[in-house]
Amino acid sequence: EGGEAFLHISNINPTFDLVAAGLRPSEIIFSLQSNPLYGLVDINVSQRQMRKFTLLDVLNENIKYMHDGHESSV
Repeated sequence: EGGEAFLHISNINPTFDLVAAGLRPSEIIFSLQSNPLYGLVDINVSQRQMRKFTLLDVLNENIKYMHDGHESSV
């Protein structure tokens, strides 16, 4: 019923080891394709206009989900 929370790495649940793959968190890029049904995602980074953020942004708590208080009637 409303509220907000930072996106956390446990929400993403990566299935591979970044270090073993030779990747840095800043090299993993996510694109927000659409808004959530019951709220919005606050992207507090320079790529905000492109609706993109990196895993490093997630780790630095720059991405926040804000629930609008509505619930599904299903």
